[in-house]
Amino acid sequence: MTLPRTVIFNDTHGWHSEQLVKALQSLGITTVLADLADCTIDLDHPTGLIIPGFEDQLPAAAMVRGIAPGSLEQITLRMD
Repeated sequence: MTLPRTVIFNDTHGWHSEQLVKALQSLGITTVLADLADCTIDLDHPTGLIIPGFEDQLPAAAMVRGIAPGSLEQITLRMD
């Protein structure tokens, strides 16, 4: 049985991404950190997407972490 592989997309990975990686690893899930800017759509590719670290198959799950900078009020307003 192969372990599930996931991807976390973010333009900058820091402690928050590392905490997610450790938490998922404790559940037996392998995680790759990637930037959406490094991914491409390729309709000639078998999966239709090229994600670094997933050349042969798509990830079992994906998390997109991206919060633009700003004050707490600005961020909350954009998320609302």
